[in-house]
Parts: sequence; structure tokens; C-alpha cells
Amino acid sequence: NEWHYVQHDYDARNDSLPTLPLDAYYVKVSLCAIVEWNQNADAEIRFDSVFFGVKEHANVPPEAPDISGPASGKAGEEYTYTVVSIDPEGDNVYYQINWGDNSSDTIWYGPYASGETMAFTHTWENMGNYTISAVAKDIYNAQSEWGVLEVTMPIFYGFHLSLIERVIGWIIHAIIGAMHCQF
Repeated sequence: NEWHYVQHDYDARNDSLPTLPLDAYYVKVSLCAIVEWNQNADAEIRFDSVFFGVKEHANVPPEAPDISGPASGKAGEEYTYTVVSIDPEGDNVYYQINWGDNSSDTIWYGPYASGETMAFTHTWENMGNYTISAVAKDIYNAQSEWGVLEVTMPIFYGFHLSLIERVIGWIIHAIIGAMHCQF
């Protein structure tokens, strides 16, 4: 990260602190001690101080995660989805995934390298429409927007597939049967 500093003088007589931005870090540095002897042979020690305001370079959050994988499937089967996010500064990232079926938790997975594609698996127990959403944050906690992918676990997925297979089978048998009749 890039650091910048601004020097401000501290006036001990007025006990006034410099005005710095709210997000600045304050560091007090004592530079020297001054010892003065007065006529009664008493020593007066005075410290001159300088305040430095140090402000960290603004951290940019990662891009919204890109989620890839099957958009439809069959309830009860496990599916794999990939998630990837790029952090503009190349910081490592963490992911949190919501599967849209009340099974999600608030665990942050990672850290992973920026731009590294990660695979996650999930099984929807019930038929329906679901929204997978994922968010990324970098190692400095700058959080991205949510990435989303709509997924459907249709009610008649298995029935439609077997019906289509049966129709294709009937057509093939009809063609083969017609070919046998011609000979």
C-alpha cells in the first residue's frame, strides 16, 4: 500500500491538536527535551512535539464475483459452480456464498488469489427457482457488490427428459420398422 503523510506542528502552550481528516492515523513523535535552569537552580524540562497525520491510500473493493455453472438441474443432485473476482490492487480475496435455499451461512471462504477461479458445490433438496449470490472482500475488508446467477430445479425435470427420450425412441423404432417393411 502507498502511504502519505502531512506534518502539523503541535503548540504545547495552547495544547491545540492539528485538524486532520477523520480517517487519518495519528502518531505523536517527541523530538527533543529542553532543559532550562532558572535562578533558583531548579530545572524545567519541556518537550517539543510534532504530530504526523498518516493516511493510508484508499483501498478499492474487488469486482462483483462472476458465478458460472448449470442454470438448471434436478433437485437432490450435487452441482459445481465457479466463482471469480478480481481485486484492482491484486489483493487476495474471500468469498461468501448464498445458495438461495436457506442453507447458506455467513462463512467467508479464503483467502484466494485475485482472479483465481474457485469451485464450490451445492445440492438443492427441493424443486424450485433459486438465486445464487456471492460477494467478495479483499484482505483489508473492502467488500464488492453481489454477483448473482439464477438457477431452476424444475418440478418435472426428470419426467420431461424421460418423455423426450421415449418420443425419440418411438421415432427411431418407427423409422427402423418402416425400413424393414420396404425390404
